[in-house]
This record gives sequence, structure tokens and C-alpha cells, in this order.
Amino acid sequence: MLMLLYLLQIALAAPTLAIADLANHTGDTAFDGAGPGVAGILVSRFVGTGEIEVVERDALASLLSEQQLTVDRLTDARTAARAGRLLGADYLVMGELFSVRLPSISIALRVIDTETAEVVVSKDVVGQVGEDGQRFFELIDALSTEILAAMDLTLTDGHRLSEIEQRELNAVLRYGEDLLRVNLDHPMSLYRESDRDFDRDSTVRRGWAIYDKRGVPVPMPEFARRTGDRATQLEFLERGRRLRRSARINILLTSAYGAAGLGAFIGGGIAGDDLVKNGGAAVAGVAVIHLGANLIGQALKRSASKRPGTYYTPAEADRRIQTYNRSLQPVD
Repeated sequence: MLMLLYLLQIALAAPTLAIADLANHTGDTAFDGAGPGVAGILVSRFVGTGEIEVVERDALASLLSEQQLTVDRLTDARTAARAGRLLGADYLVMGELFSVRLPSISIALRVIDTETAEVVVSKDVVGQVGEDGQRFFELIDALSTEILAAMDLTLTDGHRLSEIEQRELNAVLRYGEDLLRVNLDHPMSLYRESDRDFDRDSTVRRGWAIYDKRGVPVPMPEFARRTGDRATQLEFLERGRRLRRSARINILLTSAYGAAGLGAFIGGGIAGDDLVKNGGAAVAGVAVIHLGANLIGQALKRSASKRPGTYYTPAEADRRIQTYNRSLQPVD
């Protein structure tokens, strides 16, 4: 009797679903945010049904880090099934964004039964999302339908998929980029802060900064050190040497003609030559202004040289942040 009740409980239990970030195989890093963006939206949609247990994205990210796996490594069904079982998931959803030729976007979707390692769905889902990606939500709807079919699940009355908040491609990309920036499990994780309207396709390198989870700014040399960018570290050191050398030369030259002007001012005063005296005063005054401007300029240059935005584009910085955050050991 107890065994029968146990089996009945298992049969009635809500299936558990894990959704991995889609891999970006388009060859265009501008779409790096699409994978985590789509996965994050799907997680929110299925959580809202009340009939499906969904593994938190952070739990999946921590497991991948612990097992030294990447999303690309999950293409093997056995590896994916093992990861899913460790998470307590019945199904693991994976996908690849492999073609973006607006108005069409193609995603290779795979759903793995973690108990048997069987690929229950392997399908290319093509969405007509509009010339500007304004109907991207239709592609997410199609993915949701395929996942429900793979789980052989029909939502009962009163239960339905949550509404999609990020309905356009650009909104999904921004959402995904935000998810990539922070590993919430570690205080030393990094994230990039910028204006919400920052042009993701821009090569402008300023207008943003990098912080760790504690809110402490991370200057460029520290960021380069953490992310293993030895070449940029050396470049920073060389730039620092050039700035210091330039500052010393400017100070010496400014001091020299400032001293000459002061000497002319004193000499003209002693000799009673107002022309020499006034000329010397003017030269000394200009020297003081020049010296002050040089000192301020050098300070600003040194400060600017420490900002990661001086060296990296936003896409480059995000890739380095993602790799670094995933390398951190999860906090117990």
C-alpha cells in the first residue's frame, strides 16, 4: 500500500525542468546576450504555470562552474543528462542560436530526458520576428510550445504560461547581457554598469565602469589582472611610464621658462626697466597657469587610463566578465 502511494505521488509530482543558456553560434558576438536572455524568459514563463518545477538559473550556472562545463559542452546528451540529474531535473532544455537573418531567426532546440539521456526533441525552430526583431516574442512562444510537447504536458484550466515582458529582440539582448554580467553566488564577481540606452553595437569605449558585487570600482589594471589579459597589463604599465615621463618633461620645461620670467621680473625691477619687468611677470604668470594645467591634465589622463572603458569595447568587457565569473568557485 505504501509503495502504491509512493508510486502515485511520483506520478502526480510536477515535472522539473532545467533550461540552459542558448549557445551563440552565429559568429556575431552582438548576439551573445540572446542565449541567456531567451533562457531567462523561458524560466520565468514556466515558473508562472504553477504546474512545472523550474531549476533556478543560478543553480545551473553554479553546477556548470563546479563541473568545469560550458554551455557548448552540453551538446553531448549523456553529459547534459548527468548535469540535469545532479540538478534534480527531469528534462534539460538546450539550444543554439545559429542563424540571424532578419526577419528570420533560427534556433536549434534540444530537450533531453535526464533519466534515459534520450533526446526527446531535436528541432530547428524558425521564427519570423520582423525586420527589426519587434516580434521576437513569437519565437519564444514557439519554443515554449515545443518544450511543453516534449514533456508531454498539457496545462490544465487556470494554468498558463506567463506573459513575455521582453517582446523585442533588442530588449531580449539587453536582458541577456544583464544576466551575463553578474554571478550572484560570489562577492568577487564582476559586472559592467552602463546607461540602459547604451548602443550595444557601438565601439565607443567610455561611458561605463566595472564593479564587483560589493559595489567597489575595479580599475583597468586590476580588471586585466583578474581576467588574465597580460598584454593589456603591460600596455597599461608602459602607458603609465609614458605619462610620468611626459609629466616630468613638462614640469621641467615649464619651471625653466617660469624661472626665466621670474628672473626677468626681478632684474627689470632692479634696473628700473618696466618693459623687462612686465614681460617677465607675464612669462612667469603664463608658466604658473601652464604648470597648473599640466598637472590637472596629467591627473585626468592617469585617471582615464585606469578605466576599463579606455581599453575594451563593451562586448569585449562582457566576454571577459562572463569568463571570469564562471571561473569563480561557488560560495557555500
